[in-house]
Amino acid sequence: MFRIVIANHDELMNARLARSLESHDAVQVVGVATSGLDGLDLVWECQPNVVVVGPVRPPMGGRVLLRLVQEARPSALLVALEEPAHESRWVPAEAAACLRYDGVDHLRLVPVQGRR
Repeated sequence: MFRIVIANHDELMNARLARSLESHDAVQVVGVATSGLDGLDLVWECQPNVVVVGPVRPPMGGRVLLRLVQEARPSALLVALEEPAHESRWVPAEAAACLRYDGVDHLRLVPVQGRR
């Protein structure tokens, strides 16, 4: 079972992503946050094995959140969420993979360069 926390500033995108992910039997979205601080709280509280992070609301940015999650949950898979407006500008080194939109509702998971 994949236990997933989503941290991203866009509430509509979060809802669509959660619905898409939960359409798979082996996936449970255990928390959704729009700020980095709330995202970190959810990671501590829910103990996910996958954390999807996009741009988040202040005071903690997505890059900082990924670094703190990496320290708190080293076994968790870290996935950076790239929105069309942010594509290619935000690929944190801490992320093992990126979720990219290929269309309105089509997501694909791609490895971050140099990682598997």
